[in-house]
Order: sequence, then C-alpha cells, then structure tokens
Amino acid sequence: MPTTNNNMSKEFTNNEIAEFAKSVLDTALPIEETSLSHSFDVVVSQEKGYLDFIPMLPTSYSLDSEFCKRLQHALVGALYPYFNVFASPAPNFKPTGSNRLNDARSLRIYFRKGLYHRLKFVKLSDCVAKTNDGYHYVIPLMNGYNYRISTDDVGHIGLTGGSGNGKTMLLLYFAQCFLTMNAKLIMIDPKLDTALYQFSQKHPEVKYFNPSAGDNTSVFMTDVLKQLASVVDLIHYRQQELITNPNKVFQPCVVFIDEALALTSFLTKKQKDTYASFIDSITLMGRSTSIILCIAAQGMEANTTLSSTSRDQLGLKVVLSPNPGTSETRYLMKDYDPSSVVINKDGFNKGLGLAQMQSDNLIVPFMAPYIGSVD
Repeated sequence: MPTTNNNMSKEFTNNEIAEFAKSVLDTALPIEETSLSHSFDVVVSQEKGYLDFIPMLPTSYSLDSEFCKRLQHALVGALYPYFNVFASPAPNFKPTGSNRLNDARSLRIYFRKGLYHRLKFVKLSDCVAKTNDGYHYVIPLMNGYNYRISTDDVGHIGLTGGSGNGKTMLLLYFAQCFLTMNAKLIMIDPKLDTALYQFSQKHPEVKYFNPSAGDNTSVFMTDVLKQLASVVDLIHYRQQELITNPNKVFQPCVVFIDEALALTSFLTKKQKDTYASFIDSITLMGRSTSIILCIAAQGMEANTTLSSTSRDQLGLKVVLSPNPGTSETRYLMKDYDPSSVVINKDGFNKGLGLAQMQSDNLIVPFMAPYIGSVD
C-alpha cells in the first residue's frame, strides 16, 4: 500500500523563491555572468505557477534548447520537494513588457506548488469519471492532475512501459472510468491478460477479443481487423451525421489495445498495412466523432506499433518506468531528456513514470492510481 507525506506546509514569498533560484543558478549554470552583476534576473509567480529567467542581453551564451535544459536541471532538484518543476523540451519565451531590447524576453519555466500524490481506491468499481453536465468529463489521474475531455473532443491515450510496470492496471482504470461515461468499450487483448478478461466477463457489454485456444492466430487477427474496420465505418457514419446536425452528441466509443507490439507480431505484411491504416484513420478522424483509441505497448515504434502521425494525435501520453531514460521517452516524448526528473516515491514502485497532456505539453512526474482490488 503506497504511503503519502503531506508535510509541506512551509510558505515562501515570491521574492524568497526568486532570490534562492538566483543563488542556485549563479552556481549551477556554466556561464560567466551572474545575477550579482545584473546579467540576469528571476521573477516568480506562485499564483500563476511560473518562474521567469530574464537575461540581460547581450550574453556569452545562446538562449537555445540546451540552455533551457540546463536551467531546468538546476531548478528541478533545488526546488524539490516544495515545488514540482515541469520540464519542456523547447525554450518557452515570453515578453517581459520592457521597452528595452536587452531584457524584453524571458525564458519561462512552469512549476506546481507541492508534489503530486497518488490516488488510492479500495476497488476498481470506485473509479469514476466526474462530470457536472454529462458533456464535460474529468478523469482523475493524481491528486491535482486530471485529464479533461468532452464528448465531442476526446484525445486518444498512449501508454508505454516494460513488463510489470502497471500498464494493464492503468488501462483497466481508464476502462472503468469510460464505463461511467456510458461509453461503448472494445477490448483487444492479444496476450489474454487475466485482469482484462475478468473485467470483460463482469461487464458483458464490453466487446472483448483474444486468441482462442485451438484457433490459429490468423482467425484472431481477422476478427480484430474486422472490428477495426467497423470502427472506421462508424467514424464515417458519424461524420455524415455531423453534416446535417453539427450539434449531435455521440455515445463515446473507446478502442482499447493492450500489448500492441505483441498484436502486430501476429500480422503478415499485408495485414500490418491494413492495421496501420485503420489505426491512423481512428486517431486522425476519431476525435470529433467521439471515437477514442487507448493503446498500451512496451514501445511505440512507428514500424511496429503506432505511426508518428498517430502519436501526434495522442491527447495523453504516459511512460511507465520508476527510472525513465531517453530510450523509453524517445517515441512518446520526443527530444525530452528525463535525467533530471524527480518522481515522488511512496513505497509502491508500480505505476511510476512520466505523463504529458496535449492541452499544455508539460511533462510531469506521474504516479498511477493505486487500486486495492479489481473485483
């Protein structure tokens, strides 16, 4: 059972944080200039959750991605555990409002006051998507971190991680939450996971596909491709509906694929091309018609699992690993170096990693919900 430490009650002023950050950067940055010589300044807003690094140009260093990474690396550990610094793979420039060219821009780094904590549920049936109007939904992911969706614009979900890191349990969590949205669920389970199978048996309305004993894999794959084809047909039908009724609200339809890498290993070259075409169609056209893809795999390579076009359509990306490296983030979180990330440990090593939402593109330390029982 994970533990939670909420003893972070110390309050700091914006000026105190800014002065501390300047002292850290004076020492940590490999540059000749310092804040003491007024070569840069730091401005903090806890209310809006950002820190602005304001250089006084000209400088001996370039304001590029590499410098941005050094800034983040220096601040992530220095501000922990009172502040959770969010990493960005590219510089985020903001105007300062100055009338001078020298300090007219800042490099903005976003942060959150306090740490994220893992959500805990006694059983799977306790997990729900929250709504006030039946149209806009929130799927809680961590304390203070929610995936917001609406029935006419739902981002797809991609999960990666090695075996035993909690992908299937997180997939089950999403399935249970989508059920509370009255969604139609389709589950494709090439490895016949016990938990997914039991979930489908408990909820007979879920369409569940897995290889049957005695059948060869081509039978299973034919069934899968037929089902994906019917989903694409549904997208086309709903698109025609929207032409005549732009305000039409559809029942969400979610396609869950577990261990997608194992699934594609069953395919012939012709079947792979057909499969990739269906997945691309679902990710590119599904959002406006309430068709959602939720895919989990040990890797998201373009030639085996998910094309780069489809990866770009993911509204939520999760990399599960207690110590993520660039080899694990390179497909879902392109150009991101996770070497400085600080993941809050709570004594439970499953479901740890990184998450990124398309809405803000911030990469945050992630702790998947803890579920005591799937019964």
